Amino acid sequence: MKSRTNWILDGDRNSRFFHVTTLKHRSHNKILGLKDAVGVWTYEPSEISNICRSYFLDLFSSSLMHSFSNSYQLANLTPNHHPIDSHHLADLPTEVEIRLAISSFKPFKAPGPDGVHPFFYQRFWQDIRSKLCSDIIGAFSSGAIPMGWNNCLISFIPKGKAPSSITQFRPIGLCNTSYKVISKILVNRLRPILDSLISPCQASFIPGRRGSDNVIILQELVYSFSKKTGKVGDLIFKIDLEKAYDCLEWSFIRETLLFFQFPPKIIDLIMSAICTSSVSVLLNGDRTEPFSPSRGIRQGDPLSPYIFIPCMEFLALTITKASSLGYWKGCKAGRGGPLLSHLFFADDLLFIGKATKNNCLFLKSVLEFFSSRSGLKINPLKSYVFFSKNTPLTVREEICSVMGFLQKDSLGKYLGIPISSKRPCKQDYVFILDKVRAKLEGWKVRFFSLAGRITLINFVMASIPLFYMQSTMLPASILSELDKISRDFLWGSNPDHRKLHLISWDKVSVPKSLGGLGIKSAKETNLAAMAKLNWRFFSEKDKLWNSVLIRKYNINSHPSILPTYSSPVMRNLKKDCWLFNTPLNSILVGPLSRSDEDLRVADVFSCVDFNSSLISYPLPDTILETIKANPISKIGLGNDSYSWKRSCDGSFSMKVAYLMAKGVNPNPVMNWNWIWKIHTLPKIQCFIWLLCYERLKTLDLLSRLGIVESNVCPMCLVAKETCDHLCRECPSSSFIWHTFFPQGTVGPSNSLFQWIKDNCLSKNMCPTIPIPWGTVFSFILWSNWLQRNNKLYSSDVFEPNYIISIIRDKVYEFYSASPLPSPKNTQKESRLVCWEKPPEGYCKLNTDGSAHGNPGPASAGGVIRDHLGRWIVGFACKIGYASCLRAEL
Repeated sequence: MKSRTNWILDGDRNSRFFHVTTLKHRSHNKILGLKDAVGVWTYEPSEISNICRSYFLDLFSSSLMHSFSNSYQLANLTPNHHPIDSHHLADLPTEVEIRLAISSFKPFKAPGPDGVHPFFYQRFWQDIRSKLCSDIIGAFSSGAIPMGWNNCLISFIPKGKAPSSITQFRPIGLCNTSYKVISKILVNRLRPILDSLISPCQASFIPGRRGSDNVIILQELVYSFSKKTGKVGDLIFKIDLEKAYDCLEWSFIRETLLFFQFPPKIIDLIMSAICTSSVSVLLNGDRTEPFSPSRGIRQGDPLSPYIFIPCMEFLALTITKASSLGYWKGCKAGRGGPLLSHLFFADDLLFIGKATKNNCLFLKSVLEFFSSRSGLKINPLKSYVFFSKNTPLTVREEICSVMGFLQKDSLGKYLGIPISSKRPCKQDYVFILDKVRAKLEGWKVRFFSLAGRITLINFVMASIPLFYMQSTMLPASILSELDKISRDFLWGSNPDHRKLHLISWDKVSVPKSLGGLGIKSAKETNLAAMAKLNWRFFSEKDKLWNSVLIRKYNINSHPSILPTYSSPVMRNLKKDCWLFNTPLNSILVGPLSRSDEDLRVADVFSCVDFNSSLISYPLPDTILETIKANPISKIGLGNDSYSWKRSCDGSFSMKVAYLMAKGVNPNPVMNWNWIWKIHTLPKIQCFIWLLCYERLKTLDLLSRLGIVESNVCPMCLVAKETCDHLCRECPSSSFIWHTFFPQGTVGPSNSLFQWIKDNCLSKNMCPTIPIPWGTVFSFILWSNWLQRNNKLYSSDVFEPNYIISIIRDKVYEFYSASPLPSPKNTQKESRLVCWEKPPEGYCKLNTDGSAHGNPGPASAGGVIRDHLGRWIVGFACKIGYASCLRAEL
């Protein structure tokens, strides 16, 4: 019964329950056999347990035999922030901060050794609040994690199919929720200062930075390498670190935190979180004997990335210092661009420099020093070097010999995205099609309703292709094939059998409000992603990738971006787009005076009033009224910014960009959202959507397509089987309608579309059962269609009273699991809306504005009253020609 209720509530929807039910039972998640250290298969559970425990005991054991001094020749580094920036880290947490950390967890996230889910803390917050807050505040005060909180389980995630050895599993730490609350508080405090703490070449886990930024920079570098000439070439080292999280030495973590001048209490708390843990391996549901690690940080701990990134910043600062001193010679992506020495994304390291032996010898010494201090080891088998085309063969061989790395003719993929000096081609991106097919084909189409298939398509297309679209315009053939895969899965087609596509892709691939299914077309999605990248380029002037492109291509502006200044008074009155989408001189007709050429907006505004007498040419009334409705103050000049023309607030919208790419009006004459607001099952909503288009597989439609010969209704054997006939004209359906609603349905003489809409949106209750008529109506439509299919394809004929009882049972089942609040029982909160007095000694200003039309002639007014409500002064004025929003503002 509970499973049935869950399916009614969450089935066919983008819910955790639905996605879990789509997965096959994965018995292979159990480890039934492993190879030992010498490659011999072991199947005995106790031996497998010993292999796993011994492996992690060795992995998490420190290899450092002595400590290092700070006497390295380049260790004289300075952090990128002022010490005061991190002082707030040591503040004792407030109850609000603790509650915010708890509410950020998913309720049923895998628990730690204590078995307590975050849901327990969220549900019983009032009961545990006092004790939990006291313990957490005590931890921050003492700099120590409470005893028992820091115990941890290690679970396994296979890195690939059919893993045979323990090294082919990824260890994930399952921490207690109580500990993760402290960890999350630290993360929430660290995130805001990371942008100033970490250099621009690190792109992971920093708010406002993206991996795609590094991809763009690297793509430009590789293209420059293909055109490189001269005697000295350039190179890129791709460095792979072995078990980066697991092998990080605790002494180096403390040294890094001290280097960045973290508060002592926070250093003690972080080190307590790392060093006091007790670890047990979770194997096939059983726990091994716990052990205490002596190095490494846990994957699965919210704090781990924010410990690892500062540790990698130590290496980044070393290279940056070396570059400034001339020990390491970097290179540029273009003439006049910034000098690039490295690009980091977490533990994915790229070093960029000149292809000389001295350069490489220096890098080797830096990496060896960093490795000896941090415990991180370089994997030479997975690390390699890529050279520019002008690098001599002898130099390449010498550098490979010095570093012990292989040479590659291409960088292959970086962060999963192919990097090439040529135009993107289908061969480079065919793996995206394979990923999407593998994901969709893993689900059997016949097991899902149309609503379920829509959910799965949106899930897959939003997670796989969109990642690659953020930085690259994919080849047209790839985009077309992605749409074909989505279409075929939507309508149930496969390579062996093509099914009828009932609605055109152009109608399907628009938002639901416009009559579509909300599935996005690949080409238009890619164009919208490129538009977002364009928007970011002109709005993120301080980013490294932006500087690379601007200097390389000498880019200044683009017509799709409207420059807006906090100081618009400095603009040229005629030539700049300071108010309209086009310059003022493109709107005016007739000769213009040369004396107006250098006239600024500030020159014709006195405070906030527009002085048109200073302009030698007359302005049309509509333009003059619009200018008057947009007062511009000379006070509070700020920094330049950009706004997007297509939005009211100036921010970019992927949704609007997608509709622009589709050439669709975002403000439709007819809104289809009502279908998706019907209180019924998602599969019935999709059925009604098809019905509104009159694209059900009726015999009339199939005969017009030449699939069948007869179009006679199988229920009455008299009339043509159209959607209209099937729903309300056929005697079999008329009997059911009359049984449930003796007075007759709403709007029986309207068109089919309007009839369905009026009944589905009806606020009336069904006369025969105490359930809203809109819900009952939708189930009757659906049941009529099912009964027709049974008779046509199975030759099953049921008595009308039996069908009515089935409908009644289905409606009751749905409504009992997902009821609507009854209008009679809904308690309306009465609240008096009136003017409230200000505190004594204060006055209150109330204003309002409106426009006759939107936009249209606008006016505004206001009144100032004291704390007793007495009138002080009031005003009213005509604003000009403006929108309602502008009048309000």
